[in-house]
Amino acid sequence: MDFLSDYELLKKFNVYCSEAEVTGNGALVRLAPVPLFFYRDPKTAVEYSGQSGQTTHGDQKAYDACRYYGALIVAALQGYSKDDLLKNAFYSKNKRWFGKNELHPDVKSVAEGSYKRRNGYEDGIRGNSYIVNALEAALWAFWSDEDSFEKGALAAVNLGDDTDTTAAIYGQLAGAYYGYNKLPNDWVRDVYAKTFMEKSNPKNKTSLLSEPPTYQNPELQQMINDGKIQPLIWFDKRKLTDADMEIVAYYLLQDNKTLTQLCLSNNKIGDKGAQYLSEALQKNTTLTTLDLSYNQIGNKGVQYLGEALKKNTVREKSFTLDLSHVIQALTTLQLQNNQIGAQGSQYLVEALQTNTTLTELYLSRNAIGSQWQQHLQELTENRNLTLDLSGNPRYFENYCVIS
Repeated sequence: MDFLSDYELLKKFNVYCSEAEVTGNGALVRLAPVPLFFYRDPKTAVEYSGQSGQTTHGDQKAYDACRYYGALIVAALQGYSKDDLLKNAFYSKNKRWFGKNELHPDVKSVAEGSYKRRNGYEDGIRGNSYIVNALEAALWAFWSDEDSFEKGALAAVNLGDDTDTTAAIYGQLAGAYYGYNKLPNDWVRDVYAKTFMEKSNPKNKTSLLSEPPTYQNPELQQMINDGKIQPLIWFDKRKLTDADMEIVAYYLLQDNKTLTQLCLSNNKIGDKGAQYLSEALQKNTTLTTLDLSYNQIGNKGVQYLGEALKKNTVREKSFTLDLSHVIQALTTLQLQNNQIGAQGSQYLVEALQTNTTLTELYLSRNAIGSQWQQHLQELTENRNLTLDLSGNPRYFENYCVIS
C-alpha cells in the first residue's frame, strides 16, 4: 500500500471498485480530511468529498451524502454562520459547488431540513449504519446542540444504534464550526492526538497570512506580479473566490507600498475572502479605496472588515534618516450588492464608532432594515461621511446621506 502514493501506480488502481448498492455510514465517518485539505476551493472539495467514499461505498446516496456533508464542512471553515449552515436552502444557494450532478432525492430531503425534529429519537431520528440516516442524525445533533460541542456529541451517542460513528460524523462538522478552543477541556486532555491538535490550532498562529497560500491560481498570480507596483489595480469580473483572496491578501495587499485603489467588484468573494482581506488591510499602509461591490459578503465577512476599520485609523507622517512617507488609512469602502443584514449592520456601527478616517461607505442593495439604516445614518451627523443606503428594505430617499 505504501507504493500507492506513486502517481503512475495510482492511475492503474480502480477507485470505483465498490458495488453500487453499498450505502453504509463508513464513507462519512472518515470524510473530514478531504474538505479540510481542499476547503479553499469549494467545488473541488465537494467533488473529492464524494469521490473519497467510492472505493468502498459505490451507491449514489453515499456519494451525495459525502458531497453534501463535505460542503457543510467547507462552509464552516470559510466562516459561514450556523444559521447559514442549517438553512434549508443551503444546497440551492451553493449549488455551484456541486456542479451538474443533482443530489439524490433522499440526501436532498435531509439537506432541506428533514433532521429538524425537536424530539430526536422519538420523532424518528436514527443513528444507524444507513448513510442517509447517519447524515440526518449527525445534523440533528448539530442543529439541537445549543452551541455546545459536548451536548451535541452526547446527544449523538444517546441516539443509540451505531453510537460512535454518529458522534464521529457530528464531530467533523461541529469541530470545523466551533474550533479547537470550544472543545471540552476534559476531553482534550486525554485525547490521543492532543499535541498535534494544539500545534494545528489556528489560534496559535500569529496571522492567517503567516504562511504562503497552498492554493494556487497561476493566472491571478501573474496578474499580481505584472501590476504589483501600480497604484490602481482592477480585478473585477474575474470570478475570483475566497481562495483567491488569500493570494491577493498575501502577495498583493499586505506589504504593498504603492497600491492606493483596489477594485474586486463582481466576483465570488464571501466571508472567508473578506477575512483574508481584513487581515491584510491591518498591515497595509497605502490603500485608500477598496471596492468589494457585487460579491457574496455576509454578516460574518462584515465583522472581519469591521475589525480592520477599527484598527485602520492612523494617518500620520513617519520620518527616517532618508525617507518620509505617509501612513494612509482606508477612506472609501464599497460594499453595495452583497448579503449584509442586521447583524452585519451592527458590526459596521461598532466599527464606525471607533474609525474616524472613512469618508465614503456604500451599502446600497443589501438587506439592511430601516432600524439599522437609522443607526448608520446617525453616525454621519457629526462627521464627514458619505453613506449610501439606497435599495435596502423599507428604504426612504432621505436615508441616502451626503454630509
